[in-house]
Amino acid sequence: MPKITLPEAVQFLIDANIEGVHTCIPGIVTSYDGHKTRRATVQPSVRLPSSNGVLMDIPPIGGVPVVFPSSALGTLFFPINPGDGVTLVFSEVGIGRYLQSSGSDLADPGSLDRHALTDAIAIPGLWTWGSAPEFPASAAMDAVVLVSGNGSIVELNDKVGIRNSATDLRTELERIRTRVEDLRTDLATYFTRLGAGVTADASFLANTVAACASIAALQPAIAAAIALEVQDLAELLK
Repeated sequence: MPKITLPEAVQFLIDANIEGVHTCIPGIVTSYDGHKTRRATVQPSVRLPSSNGVLMDIPPIGGVPVVFPSSALGTLFFPINPGDGVTLVFSEVGIGRYLQSSGSDLADPGSLDRHALTDAIAIPGLWTWGSAPEFPASAAMDAVVLVSGNGSIVELNDKVGIRNSATDLRTELERIRTRVEDLRTDLATYFTRLGAGVTADASFLANTVAACASIAALQPAIAAAIALEVQDLAELLK
């Protein structure tokens, strides 16, 4: 049996220790406890090669905290579902006691573990090239875009756009504004006619009745049209 040289022995020890040091790996969510706890079970997506060349399956990791963009004044929440891709980052020290603390004081790691699989943190949004959600074709590439699972889009660029597959918020607001402007113009016209009917003879009464009748006939139609626009707007904002 050939003797092992000192450099080979040192390299063997290094390799054996590195196998227990985990840094970052892709993962797939298998379950999510909800936004109250923000804990997920994640299956690492890549097998772990050992120092002797054997590929090992990493079992699912439970109780993984999921990171959302947030501060004390606001948080961006979005759904997390089985099959979603995440980046698993493994803490340099144990984080179990930290997660149970108030977060305002220094925490004792509670163990001597370093970069352990049990100290994973999940950051949503890592996908393979073929599985990543598509960028909406209707959005500008230099815009900030929020897309929901049902196809609704919020686009922040030089203007704010909110739309879904059926309609667009800006379009709906423009239609409502046009209806209101039409109502204002027609009311001004009829009241002008009404003022013109103020004469010393009986034609005043006839013109007044005609103007009031025109306004009464117009208002329900405009109101109904505006109501339909508001209904479309409410459907857009669901």
